[in-house]
Amino acid sequence: MSLRLVKARMDQNLFGGAPRFLTRPKAFSLCVGRDASLSCTIVGNPVPVVTWEKDKMLLSAGGRFKKVEDGDVYRLTIYDLTLEDSGQYMCRAKNNVGEAYAAVTLKVGLPETVIDRAPVFTVKPVSTRVGLGGEVTFYCRVAAHPAPNFDWEKDGRYLGETNRIKIISEKDSSSMRIQSVRSLDSGTYTCRAQNSIGRDISLYRTMESSSTKVSALTSMLPKGVFTRTCMVTEGKHAKLSCFVTGHPKPQIIWRKDGANISEGRRHVMYEDQAENFILKVLYCKQCDNGLYTCNASNLAGQTYSAVLVIVKEPKIPFKKKLQDVEVKEKETATLQCEVPMPNTKASWFMEETHLEESAKYRMDVEGTLRRLTIHHVTTNDDAVYICEMKEGSRTVAELTVLGNITKKLPRRTVVPVSDTVIFCVELEKPVDDAYWTRNGERLKEDSRIIIARINRQYTLTIRECTAEDSGEVAFIAHDCKTSTPPRKHPPDPPLEPVVRNKTDSSITLCWSPPDSERPVPITGYIVERRKVGAQTWVKVTSTSVSSTEYTISEISEEASYQFRISAVNDFGQSAYLEVPGTFYLEPTASVKTGLVNCSAHVGEEATFTVELSAVCSGSWTINDRMIRSGSEYLITRSKTTHTLVIREVSMELNGAQVKFVGGGSQSVASNPLFSPDRRTIATSQKATLSCEVSDAKTEVKWFKDGKQLISSKTVHLESKGKSRQLVLENVEKKDAGEYTSAFSNKDTYQKEVKVAASQKATLSCEVSDPKTEVKWFKDCKQLISSKTVHMESKGKSRQLVLENVQKKDAGEYTCEIGNEKLVFKICVEDSYQKEVKVAASQKATLDCEVTDLKTEVKWFKDGKQLSSSKTVHMESKGKSRQLLLENVEKKDAGEYTCEVGNEKLAFKILVTAAFTNKDSYQKEVQVAASQKATLSCEVSDLKTEVKWFKDGKQLISSKTVHMESKGKSRQLVLENVEKKDAGEYTCETSVTKETMMVESNKKVVLKTEVMSENCSVKWFRDGIELKDGSKYEMKQEGRSRVLIVKSSESKDSGTYFCQTADDKVEFKVQVKVLESTMTLSCSLNKATSSVLWKHNGKEIKSGGRFSIRTDGTNCILTVSAVAQEDEGEYSCECKDDKTSTKVATKAPRLVRFTTKLNNVVANEGKDAIFKCSVTPADVSVRWLRNDIPITASPKFKIAHGGSSHSLTITAVTQEDAGEISIDAEGKVCKATLQVQQLPVTFKKKLADMTVTEQDTVRLEVELSKPSKDVKWMKNGVVLQQGENMEIHVDGAKQALVLKSVAYADRGYYSCETLDDKTQAKLTVEIKKIQIVKGLKEMKVQEKETITMEVELSKVDVEGSWNKDAKKLKAGPNIIITAQGNKHCLTMSQLKISDGGTITFQAEDVHTSGKLIVTELPVRFVKKLRDKIAMYKHRAYLECRVSRANAKVTWYKNKSEIKPSKKHEITSEDIYRKLTIIDVDSDDEDTYVCDAIDDKTSCQLLVEERPIEVLEPLKDVSAKAGENCTFECILSRESSERCTWSLKGQPVTDGGRFQISSKGRKYTLTIKAVSASDSGEVVFTLKDLSSKATLNVEAPTISKELQGVSAKIGEDATFSCELSQSGLEVKWSKDGKSIRKSQKYEISQEQMLVKLTIRNVTEKDSGEYSCEITGGPTSKAKLEIKGKDLKIYGFRFCHPFLKYTKKEIL
Repeated sequence: MSLRLVKARMDQNLFGGAPRFLTRPKAFSLCVGRDASLSCTIVGNPVPVVTWEKDKMLLSAGGRFKKVEDGDVYRLTIYDLTLEDSGQYMCRAKNNVGEAYAAVTLKVGLPETVIDRAPVFTVKPVSTRVGLGGEVTFYCRVAAHPAPNFDWEKDGRYLGETNRIKIISEKDSSSMRIQSVRSLDSGTYTCRAQNSIGRDISLYRTMESSSTKVSALTSMLPKGVFTRTCMVTEGKHAKLSCFVTGHPKPQIIWRKDGANISEGRRHVMYEDQAENFILKVLYCKQCDNGLYTCNASNLAGQTYSAVLVIVKEPKIPFKKKLQDVEVKEKETATLQCEVPMPNTKASWFMEETHLEESAKYRMDVEGTLRRLTIHHVTTNDDAVYICEMKEGSRTVAELTVLGNITKKLPRRTVVPVSDTVIFCVELEKPVDDAYWTRNGERLKEDSRIIIARINRQYTLTIRECTAEDSGEVAFIAHDCKTSTPPRKHPPDPPLEPVVRNKTDSSITLCWSPPDSERPVPITGYIVERRKVGAQTWVKVTSTSVSSTEYTISEISEEASYQFRISAVNDFGQSAYLEVPGTFYLEPTASVKTGLVNCSAHVGEEATFTVELSAVCSGSWTINDRMIRSGSEYLITRSKTTHTLVIREVSMELNGAQVKFVGGGSQSVASNPLFSPDRRTIATSQKATLSCEVSDAKTEVKWFKDGKQLISSKTVHLESKGKSRQLVLENVEKKDAGEYTSAFSNKDTYQKEVKVAASQKATLSCEVSDPKTEVKWFKDCKQLISSKTVHMESKGKSRQLVLENVQKKDAGEYTCEIGNEKLVFKICVEDSYQKEVKVAASQKATLDCEVTDLKTEVKWFKDGKQLSSSKTVHMESKGKSRQLLLENVEKKDAGEYTCEVGNEKLAFKILVTAAFTNKDSYQKEVQVAASQKATLSCEVSDLKTEVKWFKDGKQLISSKTVHMESKGKSRQLVLENVEKKDAGEYTCETSVTKETMMVESNKKVVLKTEVMSENCSVKWFRDGIELKDGSKYEMKQEGRSRVLIVKSSESKDSGTYFCQTADDKVEFKVQVKVLESTMTLSCSLNKATSSVLWKHNGKEIKSGGRFSIRTDGTNCILTVSAVAQEDEGEYSCECKDDKTSTKVATKAPRLVRFTTKLNNVVANEGKDAIFKCSVTPADVSVRWLRNDIPITASPKFKIAHGGSSHSLTITAVTQEDAGEISIDAEGKVCKATLQVQQLPVTFKKKLADMTVTEQDTVRLEVELSKPSKDVKWMKNGVVLQQGENMEIHVDGAKQALVLKSVAYADRGYYSCETLDDKTQAKLTVEIKKIQIVKGLKEMKVQEKETITMEVELSKVDVEGSWNKDAKKLKAGPNIIITAQGNKHCLTMSQLKISDGGTITFQAEDVHTSGKLIVTELPVRFVKKLRDKIAMYKHRAYLECRVSRANAKVTWYKNKSEIKPSKKHEITSEDIYRKLTIIDVDSDDEDTYVCDAIDDKTSCQLLVEERPIEVLEPLKDVSAKAGENCTFECILSRESSERCTWSLKGQPVTDGGRFQISSKGRKYTLTIKAVSASDSGEVVFTLKDLSSKATLNVEAPTISKELQGVSAKIGEDATFSCELSQSGLEVKWSKDGKSIRKSQKYEISQEQMLVKLTIRNVTEKDSGEYSCEITGGPTSKAKLEIKGKDLKIYGFRFCHPFLKYTKKEIL
């Protein structure tokens, strides 16, 4: 009975139950502005509610977001993407049975340079099953550039648009919509996308297009099972995946073509980490074609998933494939195939192993034949063998080795950790000494391994499998062996890429080996590079790199490069690890042509050129100052030549050093010489020197050799606007010299310049003459150019530039020309970051710069110098000096200074709180059982790490507990929350200080700082609060909080906490008892080295534990590692004196465990006792559980007797399990407590019950003890409390109460604990139902809506509606509702086919009524329209009717038109069409389309083109008796009749005249013309006519008749010859016509005519004539001659005598 119910449930809804994803959304990477569409296919019963989320935020439709539900397909479309749309999107489906979700990542980036690419399908058509008359749409999307063209095909034929098929193609997508689907639409649809780069093809194969066998198989599946298609090339693997959910966990059976599949050589079944059930078909062959189904079943029902596997032939097929082979052990096996070409290269493989020719394997090549011979075959040779062509084509065969082992081990076995695996082998002949091995090591039985044998069957069972159990498992029986060979894995990718030693021309890459869970060998690494913007990666080396570090140099081309690394071994290559970032590298080059010293005049250009051996970049410096192209310099490069042009040289550059550096080489021009501007003037001539100023009011002074000039007779100073001139009249030799003009911006220059330290300062002034030179001074000391000081001249501007200004550069600067000078002042300000804010537990960096690379600095905090430690680092990088503080705490806040000599910079560090949402976070979270709970907080720094605790116990990640970090958010996620998960959770960012090591008896000082001076703190050690007293001293100094542990002992070791209301700091303290050192010293009155130390009268010599030394007048003895034997009298003696003392030692306590703690396993509720012994007996001990101190209580009983110590934990529970430790003055011993839970069983079990509907049911159980882990289930589904269901718990008693039970509540109810289960059957008897109001006959028209109602005597009764015994389902046009005791069926848009018997059935009662749907009267929705048709063209008359099945009749002027060669009548859907072929004028008329209920008519007019004579008649000359033809060709056909006339007389068709027309050609043929026919021939058609002349030549007789004489009885012949053949002649005798008969024979051969007269008589004599018809006549006479009579004899006849006279002819 139960099986039948399960099957019925399965058939009603195949995908019933929790939601399930048939297809999942795919990840996208798109650029800004594009549209993204995420789609998935989801099934479930009831229909699930589907929602979309982004980064856990619910998305609602509207704006740029659009949600679409198309049957089982759910789609989210995002329009006009932005960068913020990047993230993780989740589709969540939920119904009252369960929940499922699928996540996908969407990446949105900025538009990149468009790269041409062939189309690649990103969205492919989805298989769809559709009923007749339905509608289906196939959609696909591609990524391509340029935009592709789309073509659709069906079964290989091009598919275009029709009335039913609509194709819409856009830039990157195309869709095809098929309306009113017919059976002939079933098939394979192909979408081809193609552009100028290439093409891609996407196939959609419908179920109906499969083979007959597959169709038969699919028809066996339950209706609605969706079949996917998996296409695989022969020799490749096919991986089939099935995701199934359910409770209890479903059982899986794989089938092929209806037959079960078992694991074997080529079939592997397993469940992966994502809980997908996998079937892998290895090395596919043609026999693997078929329909594969994944059948899942549990107590709740069954479900299926189907895949059609199609094994494709390789692109280059084998002429002859491999065949499976069976051989016996120790024999030779031969595998043979044939390749297409003799020179085709092929390789042999045994599964994944490449075979090489050896003594074991022989490989032969004979033409196209390829043969593999395997010698001395063993069981290990039993495998799949592959022959693979170089092009990739494969052929596969299986070698079966027949031996004693009849059942071999599988090729691969996959089991989850902690699961059990069983290996089974069968032998034909059992042996006693067979054994098992793992990785070559013989296995023996233990607690996890069981080895058994039953008759011929040998089994190996491994329980609680671990990762270490992986490897090769083998069974060996004498010389027979079968094994599961280990998988040969390629390596994982390398890790942690690091760039070191980056130079301009080289880079060193370092990485770490792969971190693999399994040991995978690595033979080397492959390093590749790629230019930025290029598509191709290039190997850096020809061979693999053996180490994890490689230096890349000798780059051939300068560019920015990317690098990636992968690991390789004998089995393959790993994925690539990309090194983050891009790196500019250039080739190394040497100097081919170096720099040459240059000489130039001031104001002129100077050019320097250098040539290198390779193309690379370079830099130019002048006096070690780097220069760039600009107004002063022009720097160019042409391949390997580099050029520097100084646009305008000045005297400041005189002697400057010009240097070029590039490609690892350099070139220097050491002594360029620049001369000042010179003018040469003849004596007694006038000389004019001029300059310009920026302001017309500016005054200028002129100097000669530094001496100011004044106006005189020979010297004039002139001003014209901004021009200033010095004019020298009658120049003499004494006037030669150097002339200068003074400053022009004396009043407007910037006198004081403020600049930040390490920045650039520029002092600027203007001179009146561009050629004037100035000198710069600082504190009266002239400045010269250096690395940090530059003098620049730009036109009239003069500048002093100071690079990296320091405080020492502050002061007074002057610019002088002769006696004039301008004074400047530079003020240097600090530029460093004075205040640094940092979150607790993060890293703080203080940074400043010094002027000299070698300068050393000192760092101070609150005036105290800092030194390097684990948390404090000082770093120097060039001129940068940094102080780094790791794991900053609140005590690290304060003032820091960096000092160099007398200079110092002050910094301030502010430590901010770790959490930023302390006041706004959700402090209490309520969640339903089995749901997910998320606790969230926010930290102030992205890098802050947190710890999560529950009830004080730190949590770690597991299957149900996840810690997540997203930006500054920190989350704790609890999956499937249970009641035991309730409690207090805390999130902490406490900073653990490194362990403080303290010597015993020394003070322990712990110090931290708080944010406020008024903040109160508490101190704890190992969780116990400390109080101020004799042992501990607590201080408060401003914001500092100090704990002092006085006279520390080993027992003071532990973890200390300083805790505020919302934060805490952790310290770890370790007190070490060190060896004692004793020092004795005495002082002499004067220094001497001759002293003697003694111990108990025995001399002590320096060495070992004793050290003797003198320090001036002091004599010192040091004894290290003081022991008890060092007690006694010590003396120091010199020559004249002696001093002594007595020493007593106090040895440190030696604490040790004489008996250590043992691990304890206790049953729940029992006592657990831990014991140990410690010496000495008075040692102080502490007991701890999970590092938390234990105090004596009824739960924990602590006892001590002598050296024995014990801890008794009473009535242990699961919460007591953990680590128990004892601390004896620093010595620690640990043990583990494991608590075995007592099984929870049922004292009182469930019993079967039978109740009636609406009753209340109480199912009760009693447990052996109270337990939280109790589940109530119905038919295997866990029950939750609701309105009609309650679960009562009273200690060990529990009850399930069902209120007002319904028939649907029947079934098997069970109550389960972790150890026991009880089950009972609940039977619900149904109250009899009666029909209060039944169905009646109803009559409606098409398109109308009808509602049929049934009223029952009982409410909430399930019922079903049927039409003609077929169940009705809710749909767009069918609405089924039930409200109380009323059940309604509403049918809209009724069709004729909807008519029938409607039946409502509820359990065992039913009612029915007849529904009659009448057709609507046919109406023409689009009527005929008048039409004008061209003559001899086609005319189309079209209209549309209101329904597709309407019949119409066509009429032409009341005459019915039937299909013929002239008329075509078509009917498609609602379209009706009449086609008139070759329209002529007769077709002009009124046409009617009659649909009985409606009519439509139109007028057809025929429009003719004007007719013209293209080829007129031509004159014809003929001989009499011949046939002649006249032809006339018109410009088009005409329906009008034509007329012919000859010599003015009409000619009709018949007799000698034959009239015909074909298309545009009209013909007249006259047979046997005569001379009388000569004349004019006329062709007439309407207004057209054409004329020609017929000339007939008269015939003549060329040879006349001759007279003939003949005897009676002879034949006489007349003959004459005519002038032409074919003439008709007429013979006559004496004017009477003669016709052909037995008497007369008339013949004509060519031009010769004859008349033969048979058996002439006297009557035949006369005149004979031959007359040509219509022509001349020839006459001749026949003369008859007589004959002799002869008698030959008589013949007598009886009874009369007669005789006959015979004549002799």
